[in-house]
Amino acid sequence: MGYDIICISSTRWDFLWQRPQQLMLRLSKNNRVVFLNHSYPVRYYEIKEKLTNPKLWEKRLVEIDKSLWVFSTIQLCKNFSNVMRGDDPDNVSLEAFNYRVKSEILKFVMEKLEFKDPVVITYLPESVNYISEVSPKLICYECIDEWSGFTWSDKNIAEMETQLAQKSDLIFTSAERLYNKMKAINDNTYLLPNAVDFEHFNKAYKYRGGIPEVMHKIRKPIIGFVGAFYDWVDTDLIKFLANSRPEWSFIIIGPVYGVNTKIYKQNANIVFLGIKGYRDLPGYLSCFDVCLIPFKINIVTESANPIKMWEYLATGKPIVSTAIPEVKKFEDIIYIGKDKYDFLNKVERALGEKDLDKIQKRILTAKQNDWNFRVEKIIDLIKNYRNR
Repeated sequence: MGYDIICISSTRWDFLWQRPQQLMLRLSKNNRVVFLNHSYPVRYYEIKEKLTNPKLWEKRLVEIDKSLWVFSTIQLCKNFSNVMRGDDPDNVSLEAFNYRVKSEILKFVMEKLEFKDPVVITYLPESVNYISEVSPKLICYECIDEWSGFTWSDKNIAEMETQLAQKSDLIFTSAERLYNKMKAINDNTYLLPNAVDFEHFNKAYKYRGGIPEVMHKIRKPIIGFVGAFYDWVDTDLIKFLANSRPEWSFIIIGPVYGVNTKIYKQNANIVFLGIKGYRDLPGYLSCFDVCLIPFKINIVTESANPIKMWEYLATGKPIVSTAIPEVKKFEDIIYIGKDKYDFLNKVERALGEKDLDKIQKRILTAKQNDWNFRVEKIIDLIKNYRNR
């Protein structure tokens, strides 16, 4: 078997299927992989008993396949109502206490799974505070977001990211802006954009499965969005489109967080369907007439290489996006709206698209950017680094 890989993820295995899950699933075919979920907040006593008796960690370790495990990481967070507020965790700062917890988790996982000289692939800048505990053979930083742009990021996030970049042996970045930033710190930085599970999402092209029942009730044309409907989405743009074309249906699939959806109260043509299973997404996408990437232009989206772009491309369907840098690279096959009026015009054009060559070019572009190719590149880079 190949490497023992510890993935310190920025998401959870059972949440939206994103880059960490896609890569680790494929890496586990020829390597042993343990995927550490992004932390759950718990009460102090729940952590304290596990630190006292490490065997209790076992309940949080789940085998997904013969060479893939998921560990549900926990931390103490006083900002959550389910935390006992009166405790002083060992007279240290909250951050220091949580780093200690994560150090103990890493040591437990190493011992339980008998990992030796692991390759650590981390998505979290904070991990610079505890990854050395396992004496990794290699540290790889997956830089896929502009952390300083998130409202929930730690105030010291930029400093921790710089330290992690300096400490890392290899850095993989998903967008050109992130590549330039990391390359200035660490010369062993590589651009590996996001990708697509092509076989899965291409099912939406000439779909042969059952159409989700709810979609039969929605009036055409359907303008759709799939993904996290968070504060980087231009909610005012969505409302402008819905108000301008009340005969169109706007479908939002995915979790909603940090945005005011009450502004859509009067828009009967905007429908939130919530989170849908990964397996079911091609069925929903097959019903879309146009796919949207309605992102605001800010420090976060200027560094984003949207996974939804690749997934939309695999369907062959027309895509309309705001002018974010990573999408503009494909403006020959994606419609770019420069402002809200131009965006509306581009959706109109997309609805009337008859260009079969453009459809096939989208599909080919997606096929050439399957996650399997990214995994091959990561393994090659790790091997070449080790063989220096």
